Amino acid sequence: MQLYTIISTLIVLLLTYEQTLAQHQHPGRTCHAQTVLEQQIQQDPQREQTLRDLETLTENYIRENGAGRNNQTRVIPVYIHVLYRTSNENISNAQIQSQIDVMNRDFGGQNADLAQVPSAFQSVTSTNSGIQFTIAGIYRKQTSKSSWGTNDAMKYTSQGGRAPITPNTHLNIWICNIGSGILGYAQFPGGSASTDGVVISPQFFGSSDFGNSFYLSAPFDKGRTAVHEVGHYLNLRHIWGDGGCSYDDYVNDTPLSSTANYGCPSYPTYHCNTSDMFMNYMDYVNDNCMFMFSNGQVARMWACLNTSRAQLGYSGSGNNTGGGNTCSNNEVTLELRLDNYPSETTWRLVNEAGQTVESGGNYSTAGSKVTKTLCLPDGCYDFIINDSYGDGICCSYGNGSYKLTDSDGNTIASGGSFRSTETKSFCFTPPPTCYDIQFNLNFDNYPSETSWKIKNSSGTTLFSGSGYTNSSSDISNIYCLDAGCYTFEIRDSYGDGICCSYGYGSYNIKSNTGATLISGGSFGSIQTKSFCVGGTTKVGPSEFEDLITPKYNIFPNPAYSEIHVESFQVATIPARMIDATGKVVWNGEIAQGDNIVNIQLLPTGIYYINLIHANGQITTKKFLKTLD
Repeated sequence: MQLYTIISTLIVLLLTYEQTLAQHQHPGRTCHAQTVLEQQIQQDPQREQTLRDLETLTENYIRENGAGRNNQTRVIPVYIHVLYRTSNENISNAQIQSQIDVMNRDFGGQNADLAQVPSAFQSVTSTNSGIQFTIAGIYRKQTSKSSWGTNDAMKYTSQGGRAPITPNTHLNIWICNIGSGILGYAQFPGGSASTDGVVISPQFFGSSDFGNSFYLSAPFDKGRTAVHEVGHYLNLRHIWGDGGCSYDDYVNDTPLSSTANYGCPSYPTYHCNTSDMFMNYMDYVNDNCMFMFSNGQVARMWACLNTSRAQLGYSGSGNNTGGGNTCSNNEVTLELRLDNYPSETTWRLVNEAGQTVESGGNYSTAGSKVTKTLCLPDGCYDFIINDSYGDGICCSYGNGSYKLTDSDGNTIASGGSFRSTETKSFCFTPPPTCYDIQFNLNFDNYPSETSWKIKNSSGTTLFSGSGYTNSSSDISNIYCLDAGCYTFEIRDSYGDGICCSYGYGSYNIKSNTGATLISGGSFGSIQTKSFCVGGTTKVGPSEFEDLITPKYNIFPNPAYSEIHVESFQVATIPARMIDATGKVVWNGEIAQGDNIVNIQLLPTGIYYINLIHANGQITTKKFLKTLD
């Protein structure tokens, strides 16, 4: 009996040891935000002083404004950059949207597991941070990289990634395989704008709660990695302060802890003689075991949003915050003419996340005109108008109407004759800040004779190459160019080109869609070819008059089946149409008079018509393709 007791005790001890060992050996959540911050400090000692100044600013703001949300709201538009090598890594729009839904749910305190917060922490649990998110644009780029690491390479086009877009007003998130089991990392406030944002590996971005076909990896498949990293982006530290009991996360209502928690610990778990708030989003537990922010953390995020990130996003009422009275996003004017029964009319503007960002109703003056200016970040919207009687606002009992116009005066939605409800959709998606081209060069048998240059319209050499020695070392480089026209110049010092006397050399430049812009190889001493990329360009002096008094018009706008390009120029000039991502969807020529371009098969959205003038400059007009 005594031997049995000893054996039983040994078995229990062995199982306990194995469980403890497994918990410590499990890699768990691996966020490198703090590590990246320390690397930034090593590279730039001024970064540490910036952090100190920011912390003083944060403390002063909370002291003067109180430790709470104070009824503030902020909607943060998000640019998503998907960098993928495999089809799995090229995650779907639905998976991306599921992540935005999780962020809105968790930051809004609408997650069902919030009810699991232990009673000891319920009094300091935030039930709504007032911070929400909406997709401003999704950009995809195929890459040959199997992993990116944490040196921010994914944020540089020159290194195969994508540069952030307006990082002062938008949150940029890069979805790419970081490698080494790292789930994600974020840049704390105060760092370089060129690297600002959040990076997350694709298998940890999104939630299996919203779909069973997503590319996700348990136990980090509920979307909490992005919630954690965005917390860092808004100046939250790990809840244990990344140190021992003497370290702090600078939040008063989170208890001290000496280490991260992993897996799904049992409550209570003690460190530093206090019970850990391991269910906090800023700890390292599994996704289904983290489900709260504290009120102090929310106050700290709002201090960030009102100081170092004051230009980020816009208020829930649709007005830009931190930017004064000037709209730095897309300004839209709503003109609503009411019918004889104005109390029947209501309307709302809904973003891609399903949030109502503006609304109106309870009108009392028949036939009156309501004008409202909205400031909207990039993204897609539904304008929904309702009539409670079911006869619209035109034309049975009055001549009501509505119209939304952009800052250029273009009508993006209009109507009035409907029954109970009508919905019109529109989008604001800017062209990319630069356009990738792929330059491919295959050498002949004498590569040392070959040199080349890419020049801009001013004749400045942007990229060049020479001094090649190995005929088998072909070139395939990606460069990012501003929208505009360029000259490619290739020389052969012997005077026989690179094809076909002594080998079969060739060159080509392809656009980001894979279309060949120029190609060649058979020439004498020199060959020069021009190509153009992108949409709008900087306007040269000779084109300034064209913009003041346009020499061509496009109509109708919005358009459904065809667009008319009316040219007042005598010469026939090249033209193209691009979509909002910079993809060329039509090439042709525009002659004097009325030119008709069929757009019926194009998806709805914003498009640009470019006329390419003889001097290389481009004039541009945009239009909206609608469903009807």
